[in-house]
Amino acid sequence: MKKLARIVAGSTLLIFSSLAFAEGEPNLLSAGDNALLAPMSVFYIVVDDEVEDGCLPRPSALKDKMEVSIRQSGFGIVEKSTMFSNNIRISLSGYAYAGGCVVTLGTEIISGVPAVVYRTASEHTFANHITFIGRSLLTGSKSGMQSRLEKIVSEDGDRIYLIISRARDHMRKNFPELVKVWEE
Repeated sequence: MKKLARIVAGSTLLIFSSLAFAEGEPNLLSAGDNALLAPMSVFYIVVDDEVEDGCLPRPSALKDKMEVSIRQSGFGIVEKSTMFSNNIRISLSGYAYAGGCVVTLGTEIISGVPAVVYRTASEHTFANHITFIGRSLLTGSKSGMQSRLEKIVSEDGDRIYLIISRARDHMRKNFPELVKVWEE
């Protein structure tokens, strides 16, 4: 319940901050993705594996690589997703061909943000906000594909840390009063 209160409070600040601000002063809407990314500290990791023909023999190893990277960055992991979870989704599709394998890999953070449905003033829902982290297309031998994908996933985990750290720096500089809300 406390997390829901923080989400609603943060969203309310995001919506109404543009209504009253001095010219030349930063408003929360100008923070963009930074306002959504900065408070993230706990994640659920999911691997959507659509790779065929033995090109990805151990998809669970990708989840493990991401978890190691995220935990080493000081973030937490949850074992169950909820509508309030910050989900790291690793999506893969691929197949074998005569010379080896071709695999696409995409990593993104999906988080639910409160949204108002404009049919009536009292209807509220959650919408997905997606932050794209990385996209890759790999071709090569079947025997080396697993380790190449694991390396990319680990790098994407590092990229998540960098993106969130930069978002926090931006928010601390431009909205120090709001930082107190999500650091509690």
